[in-house]
Amino acid sequence: MSIQEILLEEYKVTQESISHYERMIWNIGSIFNAIVIGILGLSADIDKPDTLVIPIIVSIWFHGLWFLFETRYRQVNLSKFRRLWKIEQELGMQHNLIVQEDDRKRRFKPRAHLLISFACLGFPTTLIAFYVILRLAQ
Repeated sequence: MSIQEILLEEYKVTQESISHYERMIWNIGSIFNAIVIGILGLSADIDKPDTLVIPIIVSIWFHGLWFLFETRYRQVNLSKFRRLWKIEQELGMQHNLIVQEDDRKRRFKPRAHLLISFACLGFPTTLIAFYVILRLAQ
């Protein structure tokens, strides 16, 4: 096998690994959200706002775990992207290098981890706001 074939195989495996971790992060978030919504549906009573306390605590805990998990694997994926960029430079490819260069030119750089951060904060915050509104309405 030539060096070029080895690099192409490494490139393919690295791309698949990045996709795997991205899917895993979002699947775990979906499972956590389903658990929180299930607990909310089973335990919350609109006439008794205090029943929202447990779902709020569970939501904060699960979304905190999701954020920590995402933060860890985001670093893994960034390391893998750096390797892809090196392989692309060696082989004269442009697939991920174009994205890297476009990111450097942009003032606002949307990132997937920001979306997950908002999701992790948004769900518990919505439950807390709902709780406060119900308490004030009593």
